Amino acid sequence: MRDLAERIVAWGKADGADEIEVSVVEGREFSVDVRRGQVETLVEAGSRVLGLRVIKDKRTAYASSSDLEPSTVRRLVRNAVRRAELAEPDEYAGLAPLSKESVDAASLRLHDPEVPALDPKTMLGLALETERIALADRRITNSYGASFSSDDASVFLANSNGFSGGYSGTFCELGVGLQAGGTNERVEDSWSSSNEM
Repeated sequence: MRDLAERIVAWGKADGADEIEVSVVEGREFSVDVRRGQVETLVEAGSRVLGLRVIKDKRTAYASSSDLEPSTVRRLVRNAVRRAELAEPDEYAGLAPLSKESVDAASLRLHDPEVPALDPKTMLGLALETERIALADRRITNSYGASFSSDDASVFLANSNGFSGGYSGTFCELGVGLQAGGTNERVEDSWSSSNEM
């Protein structure tokens, strides 16, 4: 990811950008929705995507792609520089100056290694168990379903001001939606808990 991000910065400068910043994100996501003990939707996917911002003569253009083939990315950068030339100028457009201070990303504890270690069966079980516990209360008359989702991503950032660095992060969420009461006195509510490490 570092090599790709830094190569894109070099391409942008070679194509005429005054400034360029790039982010490359690689991650895995999982989400499952259950209702009345049955799976309604389940998604498990990996992704890689890059985004870039090009500034030329105080004019800005943005571009992104999930196709990271070098020829595609090279064309994307060239086209972004051309589009920047057509944009309206903004006197405030520009990258922030490079800070002398640095942050140890690991010390921020943004990544929990237990999240990517969770297997699909465990995550599905958490959603099913949450709904089962809620439905055990006799006052509950209907379930809108329970869900569990997780995300594990690595991000790398580089720009033409000399910044080059990355971090990893994880996210989890568990929730349930319920209905209680009879025909004339129905009450709906939901609960969820999330944690972005």
